[in-house]
Amino acid sequence: YEVVIDSGSKGNRIYLYKYENNPSLAIINEVFDGKNSIPLASFVNSPNDAGTQAILPLLTEAKEKLGELSVNPSNVNVTVMGTA
Repeated sequence: YEVVIDSGSKGNRIYLYKYENNPSLAIINEVFDGKNSIPLASFVNSPNDAGTQAILPLLTEAKEKLGELSVNPSNVNVTVMGTA
């Protein structure tokens, strides 16, 4: 499993992917996606709040979904990517 957060100008989307290994290729299945409408750029005057207000709620959703799947969140990589 892997969590990817896409932070863009209109908000943030979070994706939870499951990788299934095959001898010839890796298959990626989207398991979950969620979003919020708080763009990281809106925290220019309070950057310390970006994590708790924009990113943490999404990670909490992903953690709940991982729990439903019986996956330990500490075994899941998280990547945050910014787009314009």
